Amino acid sequence: MRLFLPAFTARKTGKSLFIALLTLLPVFSFSCSKRPAYPTPPVSGGSVRIKVSALAGDVPSFFTVMKDGKQIDFFVVRTGNEVQSYFNACARCGPKKLGYYFQNGRIYCRACGVSYAPGNLKGIGSCYPLPLKGALSGGYYLIPIQAVYAGGAYF
Repeated sequence: MRLFLPAFTARKTGKSLFIALLTLLPVFSFSCSKRPAYPTPPVSGGSVRIKVSALAGDVPSFFTVMKDGKQIDFFVVRTGNEVQSYFNACARCGPKKLGYYFQNGRIYCRACGVSYAPGNLKGIGSCYPLPLKGALSGGYYLIPIQAVYAGGAYF
């Protein structure tokens, strides 16, 4: 009986491991094949409407808008009394379609690693986030939805 117990346990463990790998494989392949999706912003009256008081100072808020099956990402950042918006795409590294991320008070290009302070997104060389026009109005930052859709070419 002792001879069969280790073989049975190894067979059972191997089967469990195989099932676990089959279960996790789609999760890993899916997560590695797509950009992150961000929250969908509120849209009203033909504009994306971001409540300025909801924006943390010097921390970008990332959003995703879908248009014809295409994921269009952008971020909005408030620095002092100024609010700016940018496509989550880089002028130079854009073909890689990796975008930016925020860490330790800086915004980083995922492709080349260049980083910026949130209040200084002017660009170094040709790596910089692509501007997305918006305007302050009555406590909201408004971005015309057509301007967001026009950025679909970057994605």
